[in-house]
Amino acid sequence: MRDGSAGNLERRIKTKLDQGARKGLFGREDQTVRFHILDEHSRTRVKQHMINSDSGDEVANEEIQKGFEVEPGTFVILDEKELESLDQSISRD
Repeated sequence: MRDGSAGNLERRIKTKLDQGARKGLFGREDQTVRFHILDEHSRTRVKQHMINSDSGDEVANEEIQKGFEVEPGTFVILDEKELESLDQSISRD
């Protein structure tokens, strides 16, 4: 860790969460810590782009769909309503 110990980082994150809760920035008791993706050398944020694996072209966010591959090359596409109805207890963990 370059900017101090893990304990120091933990204190800084806790302080940020406490400040956010006091300021009412969280609409609910959300204590989720969100990390930004940074360039290791410049420590500036980087952007992610979705790229079509066949053409190499960038795909706009509004053109992206979520799907489940049922067999190689065959996908079932799910819309937002269908995704919301899925069991939220299932995760990658």
